[in-house]
Amino acid sequence: MVEVSIVIPCLNEEKTIRNLIKDTKKILEKEGLSYEIIVVNNNSTDNSEKEAKKAGAKVIFEEKRGYGNALLRGLRDAKGKYIIMMDADGQHDPRDIPKFLEQMINKGYEFVNGSRFKDKTSSKKMSFLHRYIGNPILTFLFNLFFKTKFSDVHCGFKAISRNALKKINLNSGGMEFASEIMAKVSKEKIKIKEIPVRYNPRHKDSESKLRTFRDGWRHLRFMLLLAPDWLFLLPGTFFLLFGLFLMLLLVRKEVFLFSMPLDIHPLIIGSFLFILGLQILFFWIFSKAYLYSKQIIEENFTIRILKKKGVVEIGSLIGFLIFLNGFMLLSILYNFWIKGELHHVRLMIVSMTLITSGLQIIFSSWMIGIMGLE
Repeated sequence: MVEVSIVIPCLNEEKTIRNLIKDTKKILEKEGLSYEIIVVNNNSTDNSEKEAKKAGAKVIFEEKRGYGNALLRGLRDAKGKYIIMMDADGQHDPRDIPKFLEQMINKGYEFVNGSRFKDKTSSKKMSFLHRYIGNPILTFLFNLFFKTKFSDVHCGFKAISRNALKKINLNSGGMEFASEIMAKVSKEKIKIKEIPVRYNPRHKDSESKLRTFRDGWRHLRFMLLLAPDWLFLLPGTFFLLFGLFLMLLLVRKEVFLFSMPLDIHPLIIGSFLFILGLQILFFWIFSKAYLYSKQIIEENFTIRILKKKGVVEIGSLIGFLIFLNGFMLLSILYNFWIKGELHHVRLMIVSMTLITSGLQIIFSSWMIGIMGLE
């Protein structure tokens, strides 16, 4: 039985992969554990595969390029009870492997994340952009979105138990894989630990696969897709409430703000913001329902409400009543219009806001029904 699997995604790392495997084997043999070292050849065009085989690693081929694609393939093939992921470019020090095993075997942690920022000497070796801007900002946002306390979300040196791996469904094919695995283990009842790891500058002949701004955006994009409260709920609530405030303030007459008159135009803006906010809030509901249907989030208060019978009918009824009020107001305005009284613009704005909002609620309620949560 294999106790430890080392999974190393590799793309054109012929200068570093052989020494990395040799050093890793020495460390694992000292630990006295049965092990395997899996190098995932991610369609390399150099001699990486040959060098890895010479060093004694098991090499598997993944044609579809991408950091995540390579790791997904390696994780599928790994036989070990404990799986350690590390990069092939020599940035990770195999001497840290026993620290991961100590936390997992002796202390019962199911996921261990390496942190370059907890090792003060190592963090100083990072580039200014990654040390002070990229990694800190993305880690801060990740902790904010997912209510975690990691110091280095995007370190590639990680370990996970086979039992924990079975609890999560990983899909990301690119660099955002690092964000995905952190997000999904954080949402599961998995015992997590973060430890300091050493960081070595990339070998001078090793080409970086990281594209700072492109991959940074992909990480941020992925985090937002898994954090609908931040992406939809907060901005939607703000727009709706601010729009409602403007409408209530100006529906009867103009007001003055520091001697500046606020009249019809701010009222129109209020109507627009209210409708926009309402639509964004429905996007929030749809995203919650979708993430739940894909087993990405657990059942919560919002999902329990959506799963109750009659959501479509209740939503449609509420939307119809709002629409009806707007239509009745429009009928009153019609009587004014046929008399030649065309100055009731405020009431017209309120009427159209009610009609539009009512229809939004009706159709969105049916969309929830189509999603089948009932």
